[in-house]
Amino acid sequence: MEKITKKEKIIFSLVILIIIAGIITLCINGFNKSASFASGTRIEAYIPNGYEAEDIIAIAKESFNSAKKISFDKVEKLNQVAGIKIDNYTEDELTNFKNKLMEKYSIEEDKLEIYEIDIPTVRISTTVKPYIFPIILITVLSLAYLLLRNLKRENLIVYIAIIILSLIAVLGLYFSIIVISRIPFGVYTMPVALALYIATLLISIEKLK
Repeated sequence: MEKITKKEKIIFSLVILIIIAGIITLCINGFNKSASFASGTRIEAYIPNGYEAEDIIAIAKESFNSAKKISFDKVEKLNQVAGIKIDNYTEDELTNFKNKLMEKYSIEEDKLEIYEIDIPTVRISTTVKPYIFPIILITVLSLAYLLLRNLKRENLIVYIAIIILSLIAVLGLYFSIIVISRIPFGVYTMPVALALYIATLLISIEKLK
């Protein structure tokens, strides 16, 4: 078995420090949820002649100055109901939003329908749960394959332990960077995590060969 070099020790130490910092930051501040995951209000506007998503987002950003997070929600396929999810706004800002929509799309006031819908926060655990079983299944099958193919190999258990630690370290580093840098936890966070996990697993298996 190859000895760990000084460079590798330094890298491992940095990874551990980043993970510890990530855990501390997570305990204090939690994840920075993206607009689609955070609680807020979805404002739906009925626009009879259709709309462009870019225009709706631009109007929303001009109108809702007090909102920190604004995201566009496509409500239906006919492209007549535009949805904007925001975390905070005033009645004056909502009125300004309505006026800009009427001006942009030439809608009379009595024809413009606006609905305000409260949206609860999406729990991180709800997003993570669907990925737990695939990760466990992939890991168990991969390790079982390694055991069957390398039963006579020396230090096999040590290599498998290193693979498991590498997988934990990669995910820990990934989420720690997200937490520390305050990158929003969004719809692509878990798919990227799964891709990194599988890539690390495949590379580790290939090295063992």
